[in-house]
Amino acid sequence: MDDATATPAVLKQRILRRIDECGLEGVDFLICMFFSALTSYRRSTLCDPFPPFHTRGDTKDWNTVDNLLRTLPDVKKLAQLLNNEGNEDVGSISLEHLRIVDWLLDKNIRLKIVKSEEISHRLGFNSSASQSSTHHHYPSLAFEILHETADSPFHQLRDVHGFQNAFHGSQFENFWSILNKGLQVRFSKETSIFGDGIYLSDDPLVAHNFVQSNKVWENSALGGRLGCVCGCEVLSHPDVRKGRRGNTNGIMVDHQLPESYIVVQRNHHLLVKYLLVYSEPKVIKYANSSSTMRRLMSSSMVVFLYILLLILIACVKSPTIKKWWKTSSLLR
Repeated sequence: MDDATATPAVLKQRILRRIDECGLEGVDFLICMFFSALTSYRRSTLCDPFPPFHTRGDTKDWNTVDNLLRTLPDVKKLAQLLNNEGNEDVGSISLEHLRIVDWLLDKNIRLKIVKSEEISHRLGFNSSASQSSTHHHYPSLAFEILHETADSPFHQLRDVHGFQNAFHGSQFENFWSILNKGLQVRFSKETSIFGDGIYLSDDPLVAHNFVQSNKVWENSALGGRLGCVCGCEVLSHPDVRKGRRGNTNGIMVDHQLPESYIVVQRNHHLLVKYLLVYSEPKVIKYANSSSTMRRLMSSSMVVFLYILLLILIACVKSPTIKKWWKTSSLLR
């Protein structure tokens, strides 16, 4: 919502309400998705939607929005500040910060955190088997996307054709657009090997192979880098193509497709329902600083001794030094 007349107190209450709905992790994840899109070299395509109050005509104020997010406190501290301040003054949080957070959270889409056991049951993959993999394919965190629109073309067709679960892996910087616009056929044309369409798999491990993690918002508590897989509902429709594997559920079999692959050629034949998040821990630059200093000092000492040795060798071989030494000896 672009509400230029909203007071800090109103913005504060709206943000706190959204934090209660999405949880700290959900709010953190939303900021991370937008920040990753914002800092991508493809930001003009990926930052959709973009805050309208930082847009003039076709010009977007990238630098201001980037600075606002970088100076925003972490979500836990933000909630504490908003809860502790008075109704008319939110203290150290500027109006610009409040507006950008309010805009990020004020969407027709909500995120709801889902427990590990529940996501395994809903999507049909075994957590213990995935956790035993050397690549740790089981997600660190999972969210359900709560869509407010229940009368969309997808929902109408789902009642007729039914659906099956499928997975799609991508670069993390793409997920702000995916969350708000869904998966789009037009974005997959350049990488389509088996024809135009959105490529998915009924095997989450296959989808995970296409995950590309990105650095995220510096104040995030979720990790230093995040990757993501979409858990989707795909219509069991004749226009959807699938490689031969198991029950095709009414989907057309395409023998040219690898096993477990699914290709959706129409945007409204799938719905992004879940976001499976893979977190990599932050690297703390000052960790083990004492051992690092010891290594640096040892290296410096070795270099110093080596240089001293070279100087001594040069002195021994120098004719001037030899002459001086002989003269000194005679004088004695």
